[in-house]
Amino acid sequence: MRPARIATADTSGRRGSIVITRAPMRMVSATTPCMCARSLARLLRRHNLMWLNSGTRYSRIRSSTNPVSTTRRSPVSPSPAKRSAGRPRTPVLSADQIVDAAFSLARTAGPDGFTMAALARSLSVHPPALYHYFGGKADVVRAMRGRVAELLDVSGFDTPETTLVDAVLRWAHSYRSAFATHPAAIALLATTAIDGQERSVANYESITKRFVAEGWPVGGAVDAIVALESFIIGSALDTLAPDDIMSPGTAAPLAPTFSRAEALRSVKAAAHGVHPTDRSFDLGLAALIGGLPAALAAAVEAERV
Repeated sequence: MRPARIATADTSGRRGSIVITRAPMRMVSATTPCMCARSLARLLRRHNLMWLNSGTRYSRIRSSTNPVSTTRRSPVSPSPAKRSAGRPRTPVLSADQIVDAAFSLARTAGPDGFTMAALARSLSVHPPALYHYFGGKADVVRAMRGRVAELLDVSGFDTPETTLVDAVLRWAHSYRSAFATHPAAIALLATTAIDGQERSVANYESITKRFVAEGWPVGGAVDAIVALESFIIGSALDTLAPDDIMSPGTAAPLAPTFSRAEALRSVKAAAHGVHPTDRSFDLGLAALIGGLPAALAAAVEAERV
């Protein structure tokens, strides 16, 4: 009787057909080069072979009798590769990315809509991802304040060769420009303590030391700084206004003097190539600085009482 030949093969652990025979078998191992599935099936049929998936190594089993029965099992799909455990090699977030998103959120959502949940949504992450970098909303706002503080020029206060007037002018103009870049964040920053924000605290230390060195009482130096800041922050908000915000429009006949003054203000600003709000800022800052000596004398006198 013609012996039956049974071949087994393995392709990535998948199972194919199984042959059961009653006759004794002996196994001979052999290695067959890779071929396409159709050619392999044709070869197996020609030699009365059945095959099992088991890699690229093939084993032949020879029997003295034909198989009595055969059972065929359908291939099993390989399991999908599991995602490796641990943190991704490339960080999904960074502190700078969160601060950038915070400024954008402050602009679009305003102070009331500025929450950790909203910030997480803007970054397409879950809120716990933010707490890996910041303890909460207050910490995010402090980081925003630090970003603004980096833009302030306080170098003049640490340089004895620079007069106090020039130091204040440089600081005030850089302060206004920094806040004008992020006007929507003003309300957040103005209502959050600077506690823990090292750069902001360092800036205030430089300014306070210089005011004290110029003769300001220690107890009055911060009052002078806050007075200047109040004007600067208000002027930063003013930069958002349109050039004609003070125009009386159709109500001009009701206020002829004001209407003429406003018209001349706009003309002069245009002639100098600046915005009307810039002229107002320069005038107000000069008035504040000019009034510092009188304010200093009053502060010193108050300390004596």
